[in-house]
Amino acid sequence: MVFDTTANKKDIQTDNLTGSTVTCGSDGFVPGQAISWNFNVLNQSTDNEYIRHIKLDFPPGVVITGATNFSGGSLGEFTFLGTPGNGGSLHWHGESTGGRGVLKPGETAIATVTGNIGESFMNDVFVVYQLQGDSLGVMPHALPGNIKIRNFGLANTWVSLDNPAGSLMNSQTD
Repeated sequence: MVFDTTANKKDIQTDNLTGSTVTCGSDGFVPGQAISWNFNVLNQSTDNEYIRHIKLDFPPGVVITGATNFSGGSLGEFTFLGTPGNGGSLHWHGESTGGRGVLKPGETAIATVTGNIGESFMNDVFVVYQLQGDSLGVMPHALPGNIKIRNFGLANTWVSLDNPAGSLMNSQTD
């Protein structure tokens, strides 16, 4: 005798953070200038997983001087817990009643990170992030990713052009 144990069973969706994102409002920077970057966290969970922890890791050479709380979630703010510094690992935590997160599906939270990047910094900045859910249901409750912020290069103050058209031969001036 064979029993079909799948008959009349519903597909049960599990809580997870798939599709959620972190973005930066700036697409680039100039080394030697101060930065003030707005980061947006969007909860795209399709099955009611709330976000309760946000982590952003910055590479050495990016000196973080401060950050605001992430705000925008209907259940409260993510409190900034990180320590500013060179190549800092910044953390925010927000927990509502019952241990759930504060950013529900469909909501966005925004924070500003300030600092500076030295003139000798030659690379693009890759900010590595991790979103942590409230761990209801099954995995994934954590979602890693990264954001690329382009290095626009040093500002050029020693060259100026009145007319960008034409040509000069070797040793010729205009």
